[in-house]
Amino acid sequence: MNQKKILVLIDDVWDIADVQYFLQPGNDAFHIVSTRITKIVADLVQWKPIQLKSLEQNESIELFKSLLALDADSEKIL
Repeated sequence: MNQKKILVLIDDVWDIADVQYFLQPGNDAFHIVSTRITKIVADLVQWKPIQLKSLEQNESIELFKSLLALDADSEKIL
């Protein structure tokens, strides 16, 4: 991808093998993985897990912005 940084969102993971494909050495990407299965989280010990309650849409957008270090008025991710 021409050395560009990318965001990879892997949603609703049920098997660790589904995530492993995206965790290749040298992959300069920011990853967000969502799962309801605690074993998946335990298998990804090198990551920083964040446990969330169900969020409203506006809460989800604010969390996403904060993880990307964007200010609250930014429209870059909308």
